Amino acid sequence: MLNQILGKQKSIPNLHSTSSQNSNLTITNSNLSSISSVGSITDIEQIPSGSQFTILTTSKFTLSLRLLDKILYLRTDDSGSNITPLRGYLCIEIKKPVRISHILLQLNGTLNVKFFPINIAPDPNSSFVKNKFISIFSQSRSWQYKQNDKVLDTDYFTIGSFAYPFQFLIPNDIPETMSNVFGSTSYSISVTVNPVANSITKISQIKTTAPLPIQVVQCDTESMGTSTTASDALSLGKWRNLLYYKIAVSNRQVAIGGYLKFYIKVLPIHSFGYILKSLKIYLDQITEYHVSDLFNESEFKKYHANLAHTETILLEEINFDIIENDIQCWELDTFIKKVHIKHNVKDPKSRKEVILVPTTNEIENKICHFRVSHKVRVSLSVEEITQLDENVINDTSDIISSFSMRTRSQSIDKSLLNTRAEKADNAMIRKLAKLVMEPELKKNKVELVLEAEVEILKGESVDGKMPPPTYLDAQHQKNNDGKFNATGSYSYDKFNQDVKKQKQKQKPQLNFIVPPAYEEIEEQLQPPPYLNSSLRNL
Repeated sequence: MLNQILGKQKSIPNLHSTSSQNSNLTITNSNLSSISSVGSITDIEQIPSGSQFTILTTSKFTLSLRLLDKILYLRTDDSGSNITPLRGYLCIEIKKPVRISHILLQLNGTLNVKFFPINIAPDPNSSFVKNKFISIFSQSRSWQYKQNDKVLDTDYFTIGSFAYPFQFLIPNDIPETMSNVFGSTSYSISVTVNPVANSITKISQIKTTAPLPIQVVQCDTESMGTSTTASDALSLGKWRNLLYYKIAVSNRQVAIGGYLKFYIKVLPIHSFGYILKSLKIYLDQITEYHVSDLFNESEFKKYHANLAHTETILLEEINFDIIENDIQCWELDTFIKKVHIKHNVKDPKSRKEVILVPTTNEIENKICHFRVSHKVRVSLSVEEITQLDENVINDTSDIISSFSMRTRSQSIDKSLLNTRAEKADNAMIRKLAKLVMEPELKKNKVELVLEAEVEILKGESVDGKMPPPTYLDAQHQKNNDGKFNATGSYSYDKFNQDVKKQKQKQKPQLNFIVPPAYEEIEEQLQPPPYLNSSLRNL
């Protein structure tokens, strides 16, 4: 059904134009290698009603965009294509007859670079910060009259509604929409309308709409060969012939709103020879900034060329003093939030928000002036003891009992440690663990640490892995008020028949290309002929 509405993608020659069944409309493309035109007739009932955005209102006409894809999920489809379509309709509602010589639809991507003065501390909110905007992506579609040098009766848009379909084909190797302390990337659609000058003023008043933001989400970095976090991170060790330990981090490519998974196990060698003090998990967000290649000669002495900023978030903290000659094991599912609150130890009332931003991939690192990376640190604090205090041993039983009440996601039930898989895992740890190297001057209390890179994705990237919506889905939901459940007795063929019957009862509200007045007299007078602007000079 979607192919019937949008048409199938074809190779595009150097000069491309299409015309619908009832119109002489042709289309001008500024980036022909990346843009396809569509030519199948549809009506407003098949356009998703919830995706309409009014972008310009004048006394004579109103412009709006109806988009199937308000959010672009950049991913490789089942056929292996690395192109993501942005599809929709440019809708024009004419309130008074008007002549329009040219309509330009543009999709632009912009990189905002912040320049920080050398003589003050870098602060993204400072009024002294200079913003420089650089174009990183642009595509356009345009419609133009063939005859715009004289007034003809057929040149006028009469009162009514018109819809022009468009489709941009977006390559997946562009940065996603993002923002951090050093800059941002953004995408938007804008429309420029050039009405024909009237006989009095002889001046054409160009109307340009405010940009409509389009969000771009990268959700397929692993298939693009840019992911370095596909496998688990693992650390095995033997500490002072007192214990073996295993620390593992899985699900290292995680979307905001998802969970990082941690697994920590301690196998005793010398019972009561050590105390487990605490377990802490940190997330570091490192943002680097390099702009020397964007400076002109005078800016080298005014602004910082290289900066770096690190923010540390405490994800998990478990404090305990355990003296027990048994296996200890924890499995943690740690929630990754968008905003984290940090408290100052010296001032408990102080609060600082840390906003988690997505990790930049290899493509974004090449195009953008900033680089964002993330890593986790799992720290298991242990202390060697030589003499046991009986009071400490007695007090520990309450701590152990309280801690063991946690669910499997925090502390694994010890009955599960006797399974065959657990025994095999314990044997593997004892066999492969190497003695932890320490300086000659040993401390009683140390931290056993695992550091691993992780990749943080936008929360919307999870939605991007779902099947994309279609015009049929929108009509399907509208007709059934969202309550339709597919059954064996109701097929899409029957659904299409129901839609056709409903259309026969309704009066069409929107013409695809040709104005209503033109339909009545099109055998005598053809609608205003459109022509690719490149052909006018031939």
